[in-house]
Amino acid sequence: NSGSLGGRRPGPLAALFPLSLGQVYQVITDDWLDNNVELSSYLLQGQDAFAAALGRIPGANWGPPQETQNKAPTLAASLRHSYKIELPNTVVITFESTKAKPTGAIGGFLNLDGLPEVAIPELPEGLRPPAELRSASFRVTYLDPKFRITRGDRGELRIYSRVEGEST
Repeated sequence: NSGSLGGRRPGPLAALFPLSLGQVYQVITDDWLDNNVELSSYLLQGQDAFAAALGRIPGANWGPPQETQNKAPTLAASLRHSYKIELPNTVVITFESTKAKPTGAIGGFLNLDGLPEVAIPELPEGLRPPAELRSASFRVTYLDPKFRITRGDRGELRIYSRVEGEST
């Protein structure tokens, strides 16, 4: 463990952020490869004193549903990439855009589930870094109908399993 959420490349130091990495998966179509990640913060979980006091007011329904109250605030981010396959076994991905959707509750009180998914604004074409700086590659070291094992350009090993019933 490098202590970084960014592997061997510079990235945010995991110890400086109260974040937990949740589910990580890819959705691949003929046109796009989306890396989907969930980040949650344990610091914002749980009911604070103010929310608890409001919840004791007779007849008041201040908080989110019970199943949301105990769920840490989570940000589901989808990072869209274009991709190209370089034979025999390399895939080069280029970052294109990001969408984010918050869920859960802050302090067991502020429900985030109703907030919409947001597309993060992109830089204008002239200000965007060149594709080479937005790209990464990985080698497919094993592939069958149920599993894919890849080795990233930072040396990281990733193991993917196909979701039953999914065709992409």
